[in-house]
Amino acid sequence: MLEDIRNLPDGTTVEFDLCIVGSGPVGLSLAREFIGSSIRVCVLESGGVELDAMTQSLAAGESQGDRFVSLSRMRRRQFGGLSNAWNVQVEDYAQHGVRHAPFEAIDFEKRDWLAYSGWPFPRDHLDPFYRRASDICGIGSLDYSADSWEARLSKRLPFAGGELETTMFKFGPSIRFFGEGRAALEGASNVTVYLYANVLEIEASGNASEIVGLRVAALSGQHYAVKARRYILAAGAIENARLLLASNRVQKAGLGNGKDLVGRFFMDHPVIRTGFLFPYEQSAFATHALYDMRYLDKLTVMGRLTFAEETRRRQELLGFTTLLFPRTRRQQSPAHLAVREFRQAMRERRIPTNAGKLVADFAGNLDDFVLDYYKHAVCRDHLFPSLSRGGWSSQAGNEKRYEKFELTSQTEQSPNPDNRITLSQRRDRLGSNLPKLTVHWGASDKDSIHRAQAILVRQLAAVGLGRLELENIDNSVGLSLHHNMGTTRMHEDPSQGVVDPDGKVHGIANLYIAGGSVFPTGSYANPTLTMIAMALRLADHLKTSEPAGVPVFAQGR
Repeated sequence: MLEDIRNLPDGTTVEFDLCIVGSGPVGLSLAREFIGSSIRVCVLESGGVELDAMTQSLAAGESQGDRFVSLSRMRRRQFGGLSNAWNVQVEDYAQHGVRHAPFEAIDFEKRDWLAYSGWPFPRDHLDPFYRRASDICGIGSLDYSADSWEARLSKRLPFAGGELETTMFKFGPSIRFFGEGRAALEGASNVTVYLYANVLEIEASGNASEIVGLRVAALSGQHYAVKARRYILAAGAIENARLLLASNRVQKAGLGNGKDLVGRFFMDHPVIRTGFLFPYEQSAFATHALYDMRYLDKLTVMGRLTFAEETRRRQELLGFTTLLFPRTRRQQSPAHLAVREFRQAMRERRIPTNAGKLVADFAGNLDDFVLDYYKHAVCRDHLFPSLSRGGWSSQAGNEKRYEKFELTSQTEQSPNPDNRITLSQRRDRLGSNLPKLTVHWGASDKDSIHRAQAILVRQLAAVGLGRLELENIDNSVGLSLHHNMGTTRMHEDPSQGVVDPDGKVHGIANLYIAGGSVFPTGSYANPTLTMIAMALRLADHLKTSEPAGVPVFAQGR
C-alpha cells in the first residue's frame, strides 16, 4: 500500500517488523523481497509519487574542495529515488534507463597498491545475487562479453597483448522501479509505503546497543514515531551518513561513529574527457557499430573498452572504461568549447580569465552552435550521440558526416578517508543539519588515469584505428555521475568499517545499511546492479536471523 503519512493524526505511532528508510532502487528491491510474507514492512519516503519542489529542497547541502555537482542534483526526494532522473534513452528511445554492469573480480580483492581496498568476500559470492538483480533490472544474463553481439553489429577491435578488451554495458529501464515497483507495492497487503515521511532522528537505547524508534516529520508540521524490530537505511550514501551523524543524542559523534568512520571514504565516478581519436580511415565511422548504443533482442547494449584484470594488477591501475562517440567538424567548435568553459566557470562561481576571447569565439561561430543545438536538443537527432543517446551507427553516410571520435571515460576513485560527509551548520526546513561534502581528486587517481590513457594511445594506434589526442587531465576530470559510495563502509573489523559483512552497524543489534555507502571500493562500473545484488543478499540474511531474544521472522512468500 502507498499512503500519505500526512493523513495520519499528529503524534501517531506506527509499529512494524521491518522499517526501510528510502524508496529508491535499493529500498524498493528490499521491500519487494518481503511481499506476501508474514513480515510487516514499512518504507519511509521523504517525497511523493510526483516530484515536489519543497520536498526536494531537503536534498540540498554544501561542498568544498574540488569542483563538484550540487548535492541536490545527485539526490531525488521522490518515490523511486534517483531512478526518476535516469536519462539514458533505451529500448529504441521509448524509455529512460541506466547503464548496468557487475563489478569485476579484482574490484573485490585487497590490492597491495591501493590503500583500504578489499571486500569481505570475493566476486563469485555475489554471482547468485547478481543473477537475481539482473532479473529485477530487466537485463538478462550475466554475460557481458562481446561474443553475443558482434555478429549482429560489428567486429570488436582486435587488440593484441591482452591489455585492452571489449566488453558490454547493458541498459535497464527506470520504470522497473518507480513504475513496476509501485504497482507491486500497491498490491502488497503486508507492505506500507508512507509518502512525505521525513526521518529526523534515529533513536537509540541508553547504551546505543539497539534502535528503539525513528522520529519522523512531514513538512506540513505533523510529527510521528515509527517503531520496528529492525531498521534499514537505504537512502543513499550522503543521506545514510547524514542520518547517523545527526542522530547524536546518545552518542555525541553520531550513531555507529565511535571510530570516526561515518561519512568518510566518499567515492564517485567522475566523467573524464579523454580526448579525440582521429581515424586513419573514414570507413571507421561505418564499421564500429558494436561501440554504439543499440537496441537488439529487446535489450539495449553498448560496447566499451576495458582493461584486462591482469593488466590492472600488473600496471596497478584503478578501474577504467572508455566509450566512443563520433563527432562532426562543428561539434567541439570554438563556440562549443567557449560554452563549456563558461558553464564550468559558473559551477565554480567565477569569471573566466579569458572571458573576452570566449565571447568572441562564441559570436564568431554562432551559426555552428545554433544548428547543432537545434538538431541535438530540438530534433533529438541520433547523429549527435552522447552518454544518454545512441543510434548513430544505424544511419547512412557516416563516412562523410563525422570527423573524429570523442573518447569519454569513467574511472574508479581511490578510497580516501579525507573525502567525507560531515554536518553543515546550515539547516533545512525541518531544522535538520544539512550534509557537507569535502572531496578532492587525488594525485594517485590522476596518475592512474595518465597510465591508462598511455595504453589507450598505444593500443588504438596498434590496431590501426587512429591517432588519439589526449586532453589535459586537469581540465578533463569532470563532474559526478551521481554514483555516490563509501560513506558507511563494510569491514569485519569495527575499527575499519561502519557495518559488518552482513550490513549491520557494528555495536547496534537491529540497524542495517544498504546501498553504495557500504562499498569498500567503487570499481569503474555503474553501481546500481551491485547495490541491488547486495540488497538481495541482505534480505536473505534478515529472513533467517534475528537479534537475540526476539522471535525469528515468520516465513512464507
